[in-house]
Amino acid sequence: MLKKKESLFIFFLFLLLFPTYAILNNALIFILDLLFTNGDVSNIFTYNYTGNLVGCLVHAQLIKLNQTHNFSIINGIILVSFLISLSCWSMLVIKLFKITTYLKWILIFFFSLFLYTSLQFISFIIFNYNNLDLYYFKENYVITILSIIIVVLAIHLFLKRFNKKEKIQMLIFVVPGSFISAILWLEYLGPVLMPI
Repeated sequence: MLKKKESLFIFFLFLLLFPTYAILNNALIFILDLLFTNGDVSNIFTYNYTGNLVGCLVHAQLIKLNQTHNFSIINGIILVSFLISLSCWSMLVIKLFKITTYLKWILIFFFSLFLYTSLQFISFIIFNYNNLDLYYFKENYVITILSIIIVVLAIHLFLKRFNKKEKIQMLIFVVPGSFISAILWLEYLGPVLMPI
């Protein structure tokens, strides 16, 4: 039922999830910074292995920049990531052209990049709900709405569009590969290759 070559491809593809996430986010920050803030974000931000804007000082300075530039780098990253995921989901569901097995898993991989952000954000809300106020939701309504949409699309994809073999591959190769990717990248390789 499961082909060895295909299974190895899926596993090794998802081993690249966290390095790809970091590189993509760093690239988006860099491009949006050049396009909308004339490099001001690069003056306060160190491109790093997490792919996120890290630190309170960075966020405080970023809030000041958002007021002067009328553009939020964070919302820009979220929107572009969402559009990439939505495009991949659309190609998987609408099937305008023939999608090979390998291309299908590559589309699932890119869809999963923003799914990770969405799951992380929603779990933060769930576990910290009692400590959050209306201001938090007002400031983060974009990522809240887009995260809910992506999670619903992921559930739809898994339950309605995947066949039994793909569900098994997801559970046996994608989930463990993603966890191993997180551990290897965030604990060992990332800090060495792209320190904060």
